[in-house]
Amino acid sequence: INPDCCPGGTILQRALPLTELPVFTVSEQFAHDLTEDCLQTQVMAPQLQLTLKPRLVGIDNGPFVESAVDAKALAAAEGGNSSPLAEWKAGHRRSFLEALQKLQPDADKPVWGDAARFGKDDAPWFVMAGRDDSRQKGYDVLACAAEMFLEGRGEGRFLFFPIPGDEGTDGLGFLKKLADRHPQSVLVFPFLFRDGFMGALRGATYGVMPSLYEPFGMANEFYLNGTPGIGRATGGIIQQIVPLRTAASFSQGAQQATVRWHAPDTRPTGFLYREQEGIESLADDWRAINAGGYDRGGKGPDRVEERRRYPLFQSMADELLRALRDAAAVAREQPQVYYRLLMAGIAHIGQNFSWNRAALDYVRHAVQ
Repeated sequence: INPDCCPGGTILQRALPLTELPVFTVSEQFAHDLTEDCLQTQVMAPQLQLTLKPRLVGIDNGPFVESAVDAKALAAAEGGNSSPLAEWKAGHRRSFLEALQKLQPDADKPVWGDAARFGKDDAPWFVMAGRDDSRQKGYDVLACAAEMFLEGRGEGRFLFFPIPGDEGTDGLGFLKKLADRHPQSVLVFPFLFRDGFMGALRGATYGVMPSLYEPFGMANEFYLNGTPGIGRATGGIIQQIVPLRTAASFSQGAQQATVRWHAPDTRPTGFLYREQEGIESLADDWRAINAGGYDRGGKGPDRVEERRRYPLFQSMADELLRALRDAAAVAREQPQVYYRLLMAGIAHIGQNFSWNRAALDYVRHAVQ
């Protein structure tokens, strides 16, 4: 692109003026975030604000998978009998444990934590999965919150399935430390554990998305595989998870982030949290987090240790901790509420997200 004809300091600054209107994102909320959220407006894309704001249109993705939940078990739960659905999930939990027992770890398939001592009781399972992007995914946020949860004698098991990103497995050293400190409660699989992942996902009590930002997100995969979601109120996560408003972790910040999407009487499907409002160092903390100034080789502060210095990061971890505690209490003490969250979540995804609808929206804008 000729810089004299299309000036700008980045490829996007030069290219966007040449594109036809509009510019699309993969969720309506992320279109708002790109021009409203501090991380985007002051750190990641301040140079694009004038170009993006009048052009952005968010079109929601459809679900990434079809429902895998046993139809008869789901129908029974809708009729008030959640026992078949509970047994369906328990069966998948057993299938994961069987796959875990057969797994032979090696240099290419390391397992962090003690698989033999991993708790096989009825404690809630929290699962997180996906490619590790240190500036987006939030594995460090969950690691920090999980540490506080377990140190506070919380009953829960944490299963991490990170696909190593640009930093490789060295960048995930903070997860290895967590598993070393809590080997009976934390397992980390930094590779594609194909034989065990679906059993873990479907058998889990909750799937967790602590994203720093999120264009769309995989919460739909949680629900359609029979698992409610816990997520930071950002981007497409907000649209996919309807918050349980009675939860203590549903703070004022989370309420404000979600008011655009969910009426107070909408049936809840999971848990949304948000860091505390009024953090004076907000923009500076986002810049520091985005800079990635931690050590990746084990000689200095790792990702969690470095980022805990920032009030923003600590607040995200603290609020996620509250959500984990709320979610664990619901699963343990109010199983009927738990299964209502799941059933409402499956219905919410089916009613509000569709690839056919997305295609029609793209066509509608293309022919204007």
